Amino acid sequence: MTPARKRKTATRPMSGGGDMPVLGEVVSDNREWQLADFVDAVASEIDRAEDTLSLKSHARGVTFALKQLNLELEVKVRRDTTGRILFRTTNPDEASATVLKLDLAQMLQGQLHALRKPLNDANGRDLNTLPEITAIEIAALNNIAIYSVDDLERYTQSTAMIVEVARKSNIADARLRRWLGLPYIAELKPPAGAPGSTVLIEGGNFGAIAAPSATILFQGQPLNVLSWSDGRISVQMPQLNRGSGALFAVINNQTTNALNWEVSAVDLVVRDIVLLEMPQQLFANEPIEFRAILANQGSSSSAQQFEVQWLIDDQTQAPLPHGLLQPGQDSQESSTRLTVKLPEGEHVVRFIADPEGVHPDLNRANGSFALPFVVEARRELRMGDFRNLSTLDPTRSASADLGAIYGLIFRGLLRLQPNGAPVPDLASGFRVDPQRPDGNIAFVFDLTRPKLQFHSGQPVTAEDIVYTYEQLRESPAWGELMKSTVREVQIQNNQVIFIMNGRQFPKRIMALFTVGIVPRDAHQSSPIEFAQNPIGCGPFKVAQFNGDQLLLDGFDGYFLGRPRLNRIQMEFTSADPLVGRLIKGHLAAISLPKDDTLIEQLSSEPNLVVWQPQSNDAAPLVYAQTNRLQQREQNLFDPSAGAHLWYLSGEDDVKSHTVGRVRANARVRTRRTRK
Repeated sequence: MTPARKRKTATRPMSGGGDMPVLGEVVSDNREWQLADFVDAVASEIDRAEDTLSLKSHARGVTFALKQLNLELEVKVRRDTTGRILFRTTNPDEASATVLKLDLAQMLQGQLHALRKPLNDANGRDLNTLPEITAIEIAALNNIAIYSVDDLERYTQSTAMIVEVARKSNIADARLRRWLGLPYIAELKPPAGAPGSTVLIEGGNFGAIAAPSATILFQGQPLNVLSWSDGRISVQMPQLNRGSGALFAVINNQTTNALNWEVSAVDLVVRDIVLLEMPQQLFANEPIEFRAILANQGSSSSAQQFEVQWLIDDQTQAPLPHGLLQPGQDSQESSTRLTVKLPEGEHVVRFIADPEGVHPDLNRANGSFALPFVVEARRELRMGDFRNLSTLDPTRSASADLGAIYGLIFRGLLRLQPNGAPVPDLASGFRVDPQRPDGNIAFVFDLTRPKLQFHSGQPVTAEDIVYTYEQLRESPAWGELMKSTVREVQIQNNQVIFIMNGRQFPKRIMALFTVGIVPRDAHQSSPIEFAQNPIGCGPFKVAQFNGDQLLLDGFDGYFLGRPRLNRIQMEFTSADPLVGRLIKGHLAAISLPKDDTLIEQLSSEPNLVVWQPQSNDAAPLVYAQTNRLQQREQNLFDPSAGAHLWYLSGEDDVKSHTVGRVRANARVRTRRTRK
């Protein structure tokens, strides 16, 4: 036999590290193989040689037979990552110290005399006698040394041997069994279905009637047989099995081939109930929008429409229609959405898919989901202002005295106490550095507060601060002061440094550092849009602004804590209507132009407090508020400094905070419930 390195060989698939050589056919590569695969190829070639010798012996009247075969091959050897030892014959330009020596004498002896049938045996049957066998199938059997029906019977004496012949010849297991007269399964009708379905098993050699010990199994479980004939068996699939598995039969102690069958069923699962806009709080008598996350996790489409149903506090809502839902698909239908208005208190919303059981669902318990939540009474403050507010951009404001409004939305580096003394606000600390070599003074602000963020969730950075003060140079209210006093703004590590011009400054210099900080990216991208819908870092965020009315919602991410008020509603109109609405209790606080008559009128009201803030403009202001407005200090310099603490007396503020946390925790404690 010619070594593989001197002879090009064909290959066929093998279980080792590549393709197994098929001797006698020319190819253009030299691949690795395992020893078992090589011996198999040699045995196949010996079978061919024996057949050739037998034919020639019959013609000559002389018997020839192979008795021994010795091979010595110079090979390369390696072990792969799975631990298998692989061989490859050396190429003509290679050398190796490893020689593989094979002596196949005993194997040949057994193959020639124990297994092979003499060629002139009168009882031998040709493969052509098998029903409907094709030339391609005969060639495939010949390729693995099966030349007669007797060879086929000897090589298929067990189920494992049938499987191996089917694999090597690429002929279906069921077809081999048909030729051998064994029971076989050709097709399952249908190949998939719902639990409890009736399945028709088509094949052959089952027997006209069921043998006493005959069993049909799916996923190892015996099936109920409905009818039986030699070529067809009807069975009922189990109700509880899931997924796919092998279906086969054991008839007269003979096991058929196995075919895969899949339990194809709808599996409606309600994974969750979520709030469509994910508000931080839910308020009484305001729309709340829910969405149920419904999916079909089964392997079959919902074959027909079904209904879904919402329940609020166990009060059943009218059923809603739902269309077809494909496997693996999440529902997008409007019936999975619900908008309700509810009173203050604890509530439970529940969603049920297919409450009437139209589909044979795999697990009906997964078709229901319940979400507990808490609805709070909105804590709202109504205010009024006589001035015309045209912009919400603090860097474009025409009046420095609008800080009382801007301070609700924005915060600055410093805030001013009621006595006018500056203390850190966004800054964690500040100091004055008088020792600069250029003779100027520098104001140094430390930025080490955690969780400083804008209403968008973006962090407040030193770059935002520098950008804000660059914009203030063009501000109608602050531009002149900026240009005359601030020479340069620098960033050093976690500090922002204002290098001043000279060493003497007007009293307003500290008020300059209370101006609200704006986010650079949002402001820079669209200043006009920002002026009407700004993003700040104060205790309240803008919900709506139209020039006549400003709605502010509490910002849960405020660095000093969640505001006690949920909303501030501010209206802008002339002074006289504001006074009337304050006295009638429609407003809780107003700002007015200073007028002795108004001050006298309001001061005479027993339930009102009147005070005058420090004014930076020529026209001084007067503030009046109900005595129910708590924690709004008479801060003449920064009326909005403690806005996150404001509340109206008579409301249980501590309880409302607790309820809010219960609502947040309830979102985590969602649970599945059975219908």
